[in-house]
Amino acid sequence: MKRKWPTVTVVVLIFAMLLGYLVCYSVRVDQVAAHYRFGKVKRVIRPPLLAVQGEAAEPADPLLAGVPVERRAGWFFKLPIFDKVEKFDQRVRYVDGKLTQLQLPDENQIIPRVYATWRVVDPVGYQKTLEGDDETARAALKQIISGETPEIFGRYNLDDIVNTDSGKLKFDEIERQIHERVKASVESPEKGYGIRLCSLGISWIALPEDATRAVFARMEQERRTEADKLIEEGKKIKRTTEAQAKAKRDEILAVAEAQARSIRAEGEAEAARHYETFAKDPELAIFLRNLEAFKRMADNAASNDQPITFVLSTKSPPFHILETGALDREAIEHVSPELDLAAPATAGSAEAETAEVRE
Repeated sequence: MKRKWPTVTVVVLIFAMLLGYLVCYSVRVDQVAAHYRFGKVKRVIRPPLLAVQGEAAEPADPLLAGVPVERRAGWFFKLPIFDKVEKFDQRVRYVDGKLTQLQLPDENQIIPRVYATWRVVDPVGYQKTLEGDDETARAALKQIISGETPEIFGRYNLDDIVNTDSGKLKFDEIERQIHERVKASVESPEKGYGIRLCSLGISWIALPEDATRAVFARMEQERRTEADKLIEEGKKIKRTTEAQAKAKRDEILAVAEAQARSIRAEGEAEAARHYETFAKDPELAIFLRNLEAFKRMADNAASNDQPITFVLSTKSPPFHILETGALDREAIEHVSPELDLAAPATAGSAEAETAEVRE
């Protein structure tokens, strides 16, 4: 009997697992599920999937109106045989629209590539209308995008799509209108696709060869016109600046010349006074200039805060005045003639007075 316990335990465990598989099912956070009983929808399980592109949160979905919705992931019970569960991936999918050459009102041709992202939100409608197949859903989306895109682009010219001036571009406006039209069609209750359009945009636009050359020629002309305008503005600024600089220069030169004339006149007047004084005794003037030169040299040496030693000859002016007795000789040589003539008379008077005293 004891040997049968392990066998019985294994059998019971296997039976429990089979029973659990039959009466339970699990739904992951990245899945949605439709629970049917006797062919009718009992409930929809849709765990919250946050941070999806184009959605800030999980709003109440109008596609699931009137259907009990479980907003959690995990394990759920079902009745074997009578219940059926359909599961689908609710992560975001990507689809490219069909490439179609479109005619614009200005008779230019373009080939836009429109893309869209979408995901499943209603597993019941997704299974019923699109057979729960991703390729079928992509084909339906491509058809809707191809139907709405030509009408929107038909309202704009090529300059609104390709332009060097960003202020004239209406690219964002075109994308927004296509997104609104496609979203309204995809999520309409009449179609009942059970999917939500997360985002839509234009990945690129191709131009036929003729249109490409025309666009490049126009862009080149616009750039050349803009460059010529900037060059002309630069030349205008240059002329204005040069005129202002010339006027300022003339004003400064006029003031400087007036000041120079005034200083020159004052200097000439001062020089005339000195010339008049020096003309009376040229040698004295030279002597005074030698003294002034020596004084300037001494002042410059003192201003350097360091002693400076001069080794100079006393034979050349103005350093000859440093020779012993030079100052006396200079003074004697420059005594006026009147004083020289009066000296003998004075000496004679002194001798006469001395003679008188002796008598």
